[in-house]
Amino acid sequence: MCPNCFEKEYVSFITLEKFNTFEKELNKKLDLENGLFFSRVITNPEANSTYNMYTCASCDEKWYLLPHDTANPGFFLGQENYTIFSDQVNKINKKTKYRTYIGCLVIYILFAIITYLILEY
Repeated sequence: MCPNCFEKEYVSFITLEKFNTFEKELNKKLDLENGLFFSRVITNPEANSTYNMYTCASCDEKWYLLPHDTANPGFFLGQENYTIFSDQVNKINKKTKYRTYIGCLVIYILFAIITYLILEY
């Protein structure tokens, strides 16, 4: 990191006020010529989320922002912590997806057995 980068990460914006305070700081950095600049929007279908990625023009450090909203407290993380976070979310979502498939399969099999037993007698 360099002097133009952010000094700290936010694992979670607990309140909307904290996010609004951070957003003011972000906008100040974006207004500086040598500060952070908007790079792109990243969609992560496995995590069902869209992030804003910012890259420091000086040191090429990447920062990821998920804004605060009613369903999610949001975060602002550097590349290293975002990668760890993203991997954890993807693992959880994969487990949930497979559990859903297995649950549907079990229900289908039970329905087929009950239907067979009803029609058999």
